[in-house]
Amino acid sequence: MLEIVITVIIVGILAAIAKEIVPDLTLVKDTSRMLSKIKETQSEAILEEGEKCLDIKDFSKDLNELTAVTIEDSSLNFLCFDEEGRPYEDNVSMSNLMKKPLYIKLTYKKEKKGIVVMPYSGLVTVR
Repeated sequence: MLEIVITVIIVGILAAIAKEIVPDLTLVKDTSRMLSKIKETQSEAILEEGEKCLDIKDFSKDLNELTAVTIEDSSLNFLCFDEEGRPYEDNVSMSNLMKKPLYIKLTYKKEKKGIVVMPYSGLVTVR
């Protein structure tokens, strides 16, 4: 009986240590999901040769409830791509072609990650 108690105590101590050592990958996972969804929308627009839009605010509800998504310097609701993969704001027309980079910031607890959508080319990267 004493061996079982000692084993449980040792396992408890190891679990407490492991909890501090193992990183919380929630932000990395949410950033990857957002990046994948943006690239998927862009790819669909290119492959189907038509416009495709992503509702960023709606998609952010699918992420972890503690992950905050903010779009810097923009009141953008939809991120649209044309048949060439170029990004547009809200709807596809030459006048709405993005003229400056779009920064999407994801925040979880005190950690921050960002996704950048470049104008004209539509290059999407994590910063």
